Amino acid sequence: MLNSDADPLWECIADSVTRGDLEAHLALFVLQSSLRSTETNSLTAPWSQALASVLSEPLKSGPLNRPQDVATLGLRLALGRESGRADEFASYARREIAREPLPPAACFRDDSRVLLGIAAGIGRIAPGLAADVIPILRQRHHLCSVQQACLDTLAEALLSGSTAISAQLAPRAYDLLTAPTISRPPAEDRDRIAAFWLATRLLDSEWRPNDSQLAALGNLIDDTARASRPMLRRVHPALDPLDAAMLLDAMTAAPATQLTRASGLDRLLLLVDRFSASVAVLAHRQRDRTPLTIEDEYDVQDLFHALSIAIVPDIVREDPTSKLAGRSSRLDFTSKSLRLGVELKHVRSGSHAKEVREELLVDEATYQVHPFVETVIAFVNDPGAHIPLAERAAFEADLSVTVTIEGRRVRYLVRIR
Repeated sequence: MLNSDADPLWECIADSVTRGDLEAHLALFVLQSSLRSTETNSLTAPWSQALASVLSEPLKSGPLNRPQDVATLGLRLALGRESGRADEFASYARREIAREPLPPAACFRDDSRVLLGIAAGIGRIAPGLAADVIPILRQRHHLCSVQQACLDTLAEALLSGSTAISAQLAPRAYDLLTAPTISRPPAEDRDRIAAFWLATRLLDSEWRPNDSQLAALGNLIDDTARASRPMLRRVHPALDPLDAAMLLDAMTAAPATQLTRASGLDRLLLLVDRFSASVAVLAHRQRDRTPLTIEDEYDVQDLFHALSIAIVPDIVREDPTSKLAGRSSRLDFTSKSLRLGVELKHVRSGSHAKEVREELLVDEATYQVHPFVETVIAFVNDPGAHIPLAERAAFEADLSVTVTIEGRRVRYLVRIR
């Protein structure tokens, strides 16, 4: 995205940052997942500085009577601050959930800013309250504006403790973006911004769309991206900080880049699935050539590197620092273009098979060493079937999880082949 496109968006957000209000917290919170994980660029520095500026000012002490202040506390909790007020927030959240609308006062039920802030706090420290909020979101899903429906989708994601759209939530979000909107109010620019944002978030979710769904999302994103500059001229300077953050978030990663990441990940997983077939070709060479066999983990790494570099040109082998019990803060391979890490294991024996599970648990230090990694493929090469075939599915399912540390989400995909 060109800096000239970002400038008016940052200008809008900066105005709220100087006030340190709910809008500032919400705008920066929406931006965190994209800009925190983006390679160093001209957008990352101002976002980091703005976030530090907002969080450096403590929230006012004493009772929080306004819904906006409760929502701000929820966002600060989700950002890792104000931990000493977690119990206090849970009590306030219950009060706001029960509060009925009384215009013109802000209310959890009809003010999207308050709703998102409180949902973020619930997801972080009071997940038991999520069941009280979800029915409120879903009962209006087919009647409200597209923008409100998109924000409600984000709120439901936040209730689960994540800014990402889950695989369970994604199909409903896809239907929202592609189904007819006869029952909804006519679409305005704010609706188009929210739909643009949600479509880009779906491409980064754990949901795997089929070819037709992927094409539909790509077309929606391309159409909105082309219209973004004239749309920005229409709505600026009256743009809401939340709208500015969503538009900036959607435009930060180009759609083509996101589609490339999804395609590259799928192709690497296909390489893993066919790895044993590649090994077999090398082990049975023609014309009495010397076989090339896999003896240890280093052989696995060399062959994987040779096969994967055609798929992911920027995949690099990490500095082979010494490992303790097979573990270190370094991954075997990384790719910045795919925001990907790869950890390889070669099972040597039945006894070693029992150790592999612990070896695959990447140390928390990995997150500091690889701040751009969002997905880790853990490939366990087990040609001798030391991990019984009947146990492999459960082994993969147990370790194929998404973890959150310091606000960052990293997805692990374990494959035993």
